[in-house]
Amino acid sequence: MSRTFKLELTQATCNILTGDQGGGVDLGPFGDFRNKDEMYLFGFGISRKGHLLIFYPRSLGSFSTSKTFDYSPSIEIGAHELDDDDNHVEFCLWPMELDSGYASNSDNFSRFGQHFVDRYNLKVSELRQHHYPEPVAHQAFNEILMYMHHFAILLGQGVGQDDDIYTPTIIRVSHIPGIAPRDGSSGVISSEFILNGEDGNGDYTLKFKYTFGDGSKPPILG
Repeated sequence: MSRTFKLELTQATCNILTGDQGGGVDLGPFGDFRNKDEMYLFGFGISRKGHLLIFYPRSLGSFSTSKTFDYSPSIEIGAHELDDDDNHVEFCLWPMELDSGYASNSDNFSRFGQHFVDRYNLKVSELRQHHYPEPVAHQAFNEILMYMHHFAILLGQGVGQDDDIYTPTIIRVSHIPGIAPRDGSSGVISSEFILNGEDGNGDYTLKFKYTFGDGSKPPILG
């Protein structure tokens, strides 16, 4: 049997946004378009049994300081089919401010996702070659995250202003057996993401909900 792990974004708040975010113009009573960020979110994850999850870029909207989006319906970040007893997921998420880089381009991100898988498999082989205690899946996943962050920054470089890649956050969630056995377990989590860069500072708080479904519905792969 299987169940579907689903991650959704329910709310996003821009706490602070400073600096020149694109050189827009002040339209007086019609608004100031100089400090607005077009935000995306992407990431990777791994389940307890070593199933890899890729969360492809999702648009979150255009933000300015104190702007909050309450998403209804929520934004599906990704959904993946897991074994029925695969009850723990660890994932790493990167917010990204889109300018003129290449990180959110679907073809580029597909290659980025494949590079993540290749790098992960290489790290697994390396750990086993050095007789690292099994299981090595989560160790390999965590060891490549710093490399993938650097690679994401390189991917965000473009002509003119680069895409700003925020420092990621690692989040861990679990299904608790015996809780709502028909529908799996669910919960709400929130995390703060901060960017300190030469073009300015940004501080966002994102709120998610997650569900370990009972597998009765077909999975929607992220």
